[in-house]
Amino acid sequence: MTFASALPLALCLSLLPVVAGACHSKEQPAVSQSRVPEPSGDIEAAIGLWAFTPADGSKGCVLALNRQPLPHGYGLHIEHCALASLAAATHWRPTAQGFGIANEADSVILEFRQTGVDTFVAVDGSLRVERAPST
Repeated sequence: MTFASALPLALCLSLLPVVAGACHSKEQPAVSQSRVPEPSGDIEAAIGLWAFTPADGSKGCVLALNRQPLPHGYGLHIEHCALASLAAATHWRPTAQGFGIANEADSVILEFRQTGVDTFVAVDGSLRVERAPST
C-alpha cells in the first residue's frame, strides 16, 4: 500500500468516531410518527372550536382553544356562554389526559380528559365537550 492510497483510508478511520457519535447523539430530534392523537397532552388534540354542554343538558358555551402562547398556556375565546363556571376563563393548557381551563391567577377552573377523538368530559363529570360546528 502506498502513502497516497493509505491517506484516504486513514482519514476515513479518523472520522469514524465523529460520525458515529453524531448518529448516537442525544441532541438528535426524534422522528415524528403520524398517528391519531391519544389522551397525551398533545396540543393538537384540543385546538379548535368546542361546545361545552352541562351533564344535565342545560345551555352551555362555545369556546375556541387556540395556539396563541400565553405565559401559563394558550389563548382561548369564549362565545355564547351561559356557564358561570367558565366566565373567568383566560387560557388553557394541555394535561396528561386532555386539557385544563384556567383563570387569570392561573388556577385551574375545570380539567377535562379525552374520551374519544373529538370528545372530552370534565373530570368532575359536570360538562361534556364535543367539536362545535363552525359558524
